Amino acid sequence: MIFGHFYRSFGRLPSLAGYLGIASGTLGFLAIPWIMPATFYIIVMQGWCAAAIVFGVLVLQARGRVVNFAPAILLGGASYSLYLVHPFAMMPVRIFATRLGLLTRAPLVPVFAVATAAMVAAGLLVYRYAELPLTNAVRRRLQVRG
Repeated sequence: MIFGHFYRSFGRLPSLAGYLGIASGTLGFLAIPWIMPATFYIIVMQGWCAAAIVFGVLVLQARGRVVNFAPAILLGGASYSLYLVHPFAMMPVRIFATRLGLLTRAPLVPVFAVATAAMVAAGLLVYRYAELPLTNAVRRRLQVRG
């Protein structure tokens, strides 16, 4: 909501601000498993990292720099599905890692990587087999009425 409010002014920021936002958010995500124990604060840090990436992308978009990287476009299209399924996809990984005692030892990078891969895979499946067909069906129904 805050980004939406200030979006028009993002075009006045230099492109470097966008690249720095994306880079800092990505590096933050990669660093979290190395520097933080498995606590509530990981959620806070992940939120800040995600916000930095979104900020960076919005700055670049406002400056007319469009991303044409197919995986990024696919993940952007599937973002709602990713949002919906990520807790359900990541929870089994967390339970399994807890039972193996992996969350009490550093580094957490392998656990984090597996959880992220599970979340992306589940989100893309839901996007492909639920969100897209439902969205297309609703569009067809609305076109018939229109």
